[in-house]
Amino acid sequence: MTSQITSARSAGRDRYRTTSAFAARSANSGGMILDRLRQVLLLQVLRDHVADDDPQLGPAFKAMSRSTFFLRFRENTGMTPLDHLHRLRMRHAARPLRDTTRTVASIAIATGYRTESAFGAAFRRFAGRSPGEYRTGIVT
Repeated sequence: MTSQITSARSAGRDRYRTTSAFAARSANSGGMILDRLRQVLLLQVLRDHVADDDPQLGPAFKAMSRSTFFLRFRENTGMTPLDHLHRLRMRHAARPLRDTTRTVASIAIATGYRTESAFGAAFRRFAGRSPGEYRTGIVT
């Protein structure tokens, strides 16, 4: 049983790496394709973890279609899974902005953004101010 879990997690990591590499190469192409790819990847990662961690919920979750999952997720949380994931990423980024002296660029990379400007735009949508303004507490 343990080897099956290890094998499933390894396969999930391999899928993630392959998909991430594709997304990085395709970063300047159609946003709709990348959004769909992110949705599929998110759902697969969630399926892998639920199957490993919850023997009762895992089979039901694996059988659920992508559309049904996204619909149920939105009904229960009021947001899409990707919106939820973006919110979690920004909350994760807010902590070192607030509590450390790390550069915004290093926090951007640690949060999964390739550029400081992309991170800054996403953070501004989340917090209503730039990462630097958030850090210093100054709102312009």
